[in-house]
Amino acid sequence: MPTDKNSLTGAEMVALFTKEKKEDNKLQVLPMRLLEILGFFVPLMREMPEMMYQYSRDYFLDSSKFDRGFHFRTTSFQQGVKETFTLAKLK
Repeated sequence: MPTDKNSLTGAEMVALFTKEKKEDNKLQVLPMRLLEILGFFVPLMREMPEMMYQYSRDYFLDSSKFDRGFHFRTTSFQQGVKETFTLAKLK
């Protein structure tokens, strides 16, 4: 899949959305131990600790070969967020 060559962290992605929506960024990270305890009360959260390995390292995707092969121009994250808000009229 085509990806923007400028990688963003999860926090940067949240910041893009909150900036576009003109709201304060209230991102908070739940410690793993608290997540495990929460799993006793919220069934959906019970599976989360098992899947957290996916967030233990960064993923870097490179679609330059795809872009060249299909003469494709990838949309930047910033432009994608703007278009999402415009199309969904979320402002």
